[in-house]
Amino acid sequence: MAGDGKGVMRRVFGRLAWLLEGSRRVIFNLLWLALIVAVAFALFSRGAPRLADKTVLVLDLKGRLVEQPSGSVRDIAL
Repeated sequence: MAGDGKGVMRRVFGRLAWLLEGSRRVIFNLLWLALIVAVAFALFSRGAPRLADKTVLVLDLKGRLVEQPSGSVRDIAL
């Protein structure tokens, strides 16, 4: 009878290990696939549109311009 219980436990833990190993493989394969798709998308997608020649950036600045950062030390660090 003792040998019978050991076999049942071995089967239960064996199936549990099989399930965990299988789910680990599925998750990692899906992550690799997502990484490959993301890299392919980044390589084949178009970048920002090219600017025409003699294009000018116009900034409408209002107020005083200072070279001193505003905010607390924590805001500046972030």
